[in-house]
Amino acid sequence: YKDKKIGEAKGLRALSTSKTAFIICRDKFKTEKLLHNLNVPTLNSELFYENQKNEAYEYIKNNNINPIVLKPLSLAGGKGIELDIHPENFSAAWDRSIEKQKELGVKEPCCAIQPFVDGYDVRIAITEGFFSAALLRVPGHVIGDGKSTIRTLIEDKNEIRRKSLYFKKFLYEFNSGLNHKLEAQGYTLDSVLNLDEILFFSDLGNLTAGAESVDITHLVSKEMIDIALKATAAIPGLYTAGVDILTNDFTSKVGYVSEVNTNANHQVHHLPYKGEVQKPYRDIILGLLIKYKVEKGISLNRDERLRVKQMNTLNKYRAKYYEMMYKNSSFK
Repeated sequence: YKDKKIGEAKGLRALSTSKTAFIICRDKFKTEKLLHNLNVPTLNSELFYENQKNEAYEYIKNNNINPIVLKPLSLAGGKGIELDIHPENFSAAWDRSIEKQKELGVKEPCCAIQPFVDGYDVRIAITEGFFSAALLRVPGHVIGDGKSTIRTLIEDKNEIRRKSLYFKKFLYEFNSGLNHKLEAQGYTLDSVLNLDEILFFSDLGNLTAGAESVDITHLVSKEMIDIALKATAAIPGLYTAGVDILTNDFTSKVGYVSEVNTNANHQVHHLPYKGEVQKPYRDIILGLLIKYKVEKGISLNRDERLRVKQMNTLNKYRAKYYEMMYKNSSFK
């Protein structure tokens, strides 16, 4: 700004993100427990290590929380996640998740067990304390036209994905996993879907696993945005994040934080599969500029003043959470 350096970013992380925030958010279970203790809505998971398979089974059996999700602590991109798990299919799902973790070099394989939310997977981008964008992550699916086979419909989807700067890297593969998913629903690749019939061939909401992104920045509820602001404020030294929320209705007031990402790939908002383009990276720069202007006593324009109002909301939440952490701490 006028030849003065006002801030910087490196890779996927804004350098306003503290080392403490990075360490906390890298551990999904630790993040969830911190948020839960500060009354930010979460799924309240329980963690079990590889040698605790029997204890994990007894936990879901005795607490009547099925269906559940098995979620590895140290993997990203949907790897090792097992969805819609019941006591009857728990053993095989557990073994698959642990094996995937070992295959990818995890030294202490473990799974967080959490309730399965059959609804929407929402990613909300908070940039320097400001709500920037929101999108749905819809698992891979096709919609029937009454004449095309599932194979053709998936190939058509791949043609669309090849034209996207982002999605061309994540084409749908015709493999045993896809065949198994179709067979479980009574279909094969040569089946023909009825007109407007929807078939999901994946359960994962991760874009790298084949999900589609749909921009809902102007549709998501204020309450859902507020949950994302609170989740960001609860992490010491965090101002820019991608907050993942599970909800039965993204226009409602109820949602559960599943992850807070310090290294969120905001590119997904700039290159959505469907919907309006949003620009979180621009908003990060604007946030850094606003902080610089406030610090130097430089007057703000109208848009900057509106952003400051929301940024101050995050700071108010943060002050509240620091007070709660102090009261609950033995260090007084």
